[in-house]
Amino acid sequence: MVMQSRLLGVEIEPLEGQLAEHFGVKEGVLVRSVEQDSPASRAGLKAGDAIVEVAGRPVRDSGHIREAIRSADPEKNIAVAVVRNRSRVALQMEPQAGESNSSDRQGRRVSRGDRP
Repeated sequence: MVMQSRLLGVEIEPLEGQLAEHFGVKEGVLVRSVEQDSPASRAGLKAGDAIVEVAGRPVRDSGHIREAIRSADPEKNIAVAVVRNRSRVALQMEPQAGESNSSDRQGRRVSRGDRP
């Protein structure tokens, strides 16, 4: 199942089983594409990266990404750990103005105070 994380500006899909094994991770999400000039592109994320942590929290799906970003300090960069070519890479994503009121793929409004 392909999902979008508008908070990062990526299209992702969960990694599990043989696909996770292929990318050298136990769990995470595969970045299928990165929107130009998005928080993800400015942080250096690339298609083919496996996101395994956001803000120090393990990631299995877009909900985990959204929750980690909502919980992070909005004044500080957000740590994003990816596996690229079977090596762990640490990236820093700058908080985006207005990200606390971004929409998810279904068009619902989400804010830092909302809980799924």
